[in-house]
Amino acid sequence: MTNQKAFVISFILGLIFFASALLILTFGNLHEDAYILFQYSKKLASGQGIVFDEVSGPTEGATDFLWMVKLAFMYYVGLDLGSSAALLNSAGLVLISYVVLKLSEKLDWRAFSSLFLVLFSGGFSAALGGFSTLAYGGFIMLFGYSVIQRQYRNLSLLSLIISLFRPDGVLIVFGGILVAFYGATKEQRRILFLYLAPVVITGAGYFLWRYTYFENLLPLPLLVKAKTDSLIAGIGSNFHVLKYHLLLLIPFVLLFLKNGIKGIKWFEYFSFGLGPFFLLVALSFADQSQNIGGRFQFPIILAFIVIFILSSRDIKISPTLFFVVPLICSLLGAKSIQSEVYYLTNNDYINSFPQILKEMRFKMSKIAITEAGRFPFWYDTNEMVDLVGLNSSRVVKNGSKKVVNELYPELIFVHHAERFDTSLFDNKSSYVITEARAIKTKSEYLGNNPVLIAPESALTFAIQHNYIAVLVQYGKYDTNFSHVYFLSPKLDISIFTSALDKSMSSKFTYFQSVNLIK
Repeated sequence: MTNQKAFVISFILGLIFFASALLILTFGNLHEDAYILFQYSKKLASGQGIVFDEVSGPTEGATDFLWMVKLAFMYYVGLDLGSSAALLNSAGLVLISYVVLKLSEKLDWRAFSSLFLVLFSGGFSAALGGFSTLAYGGFIMLFGYSVIQRQYRNLSLLSLIISLFRPDGVLIVFGGILVAFYGATKEQRRILFLYLAPVVITGAGYFLWRYTYFENLLPLPLLVKAKTDSLIAGIGSNFHVLKYHLLLLIPFVLLFLKNGIKGIKWFEYFSFGLGPFFLLVALSFADQSQNIGGRFQFPIILAFIVIFILSSRDIKISPTLFFVVPLICSLLGAKSIQSEVYYLTNNDYINSFPQILKEMRFKMSKIAITEAGRFPFWYDTNEMVDLVGLNSSRVVKNGSKKVVNELYPELIFVHHAERFDTSLFDNKSSYVITEARAIKTKSEYLGNNPVLIAPESALTFAIQHNYIAVLVQYGKYDTNFSHVYFLSPKLDISIFTSALDKSMSSKFTYFQSVNLIK
């Protein structure tokens, strides 16, 4: 397939995503965790540095460093963050589709099936919610293609980009570079080394800078998610996301059975597959909270798609397989997209509540939260602490119980993660106002998961200081009052509940909210 034809088809697919993302921004909102990185980009663009709030100082809660910088630049020149994310992800989809078409070599069932796998994937749905999956995936696919083509200049540049994009990108790059060195001649290895030397120096410089700037060896989310109650806490999540995509390995298995080990072009498979394999192993040891659309596993899914393309290209099998196997995965992906679109466009109160509080001039300067996305982004007060620790280094170092007492927040907002016993409250009401001491935990938690520790820290503080509790049903089917707000007696509860009532009867979309907060 010619470069021009592959690019035109890929560009059309990129436009389809961009139009879909703009529809979400027009009629709905982005995902909770996407707003966390938007918060950092907004602060960076305003000259405050890489910070979560105005008081706590440099904070590395935004793991997608290069994504954050790109969004901040586009925001600085006048484009809103949601549209910026849509544009960058559209470009990523163009790159992914282009590599898929070049590997397929011609526009046949294999190419169509593989493009469907990309379009109807969790990576696509996560990108609709504002995450960087498609933009990140585009660089990864181009990197693998550069390894196969032995384009060492491109490979070195992409090595730096991917490593700066996300911390787990180092694993992707390491795997690809190992394969590139293995498949190179002595002279090619010398050239590759010369190209990679500046990348290593730049990477080492970046690591020293970030350690000096943030005073942490690793980003906060990696430190927090490493605190699990079992050694391989992520292996179940890996299997849940990838189990149906294992079907894509059928052509490879048939090729192996037919030709044996020596009959397979291992260099091509490992060029795309070794780095994602390292990622798979690393994810098995992490608590994969907020893994929307299986976004953490998206590079692995892309590797499966490439393996399907390469193996089905090298073995003569019925075109039916090219259609049936990807169709199963695509249908499941379409279901994921449908679920995500519903989530992004629903009328849940939280999509409008912080904006309305801001509009009604509800005054407070210190808040503590466990959901660090929408509320801090739209309300954005002076001092904010993430009780889980994903955006607050002092919580990671000292624990949420000590930090909440030191902060003495005026408002605490938690998703109690099934920790509170709400059975005594009338679940026919949208929200209930009571004293904090009326809430009990279901049982004592003695584990290490910060997500489960934080709600109890908040409740203990609220009871000790006679805070008012407002329990709110979050979502259409929530009967457990998943959201709980603890308010200082000094705050005006009437304004708070008025804003809450308004958020349940009206809806602000992303674009409406941008205009409201200006």
